[in-house]
Amino acid sequence: MNGSSGRIFILGVRVPKLNICMIKTYGPYFRKDGRHTVVHYDTETKSRRTQVYSRYLWEQHNGPIPKGLHVDHIDSDPHNNDISNLQLLTQAENNKKYYNENKEKFVENGKKGAEASRLVKSKLD
Repeated sequence: MNGSSGRIFILGVRVPKLNICMIKTYGPYFRKDGRHTVVHYDTETKSRRTQVYSRYLWEQHNGPIPKGLHVDHIDSDPHNNDISNLQLLTQAENNKKYYNENKEKFVENGKKGAEASRLVKSKLD
């Protein structure tokens, strides 16, 4: 960790065709919407890739995320990236959780059933 800036600095090594190159990971950074991200920088290709911090943490602790699953914050606080607060859910499970947590808002606005589901899906897209 770089003590002067408070940013995490992690080095990873990959070996394509026996040429060693470095992948540097910087972050976490705050996006405009308040979520955390990390940036992966490949010193060989000079390319950058941004990744949501919760996905990065999950992969560091548990390995790759299977296709079709999403990292969910158990307490629904996107700022709480403690590994014990993260779980994997399908999109359908995540939609159901979001709807159940925000059911009152949908009922207040006269939305129910399929209309509420479409509203939930549009908010997540």
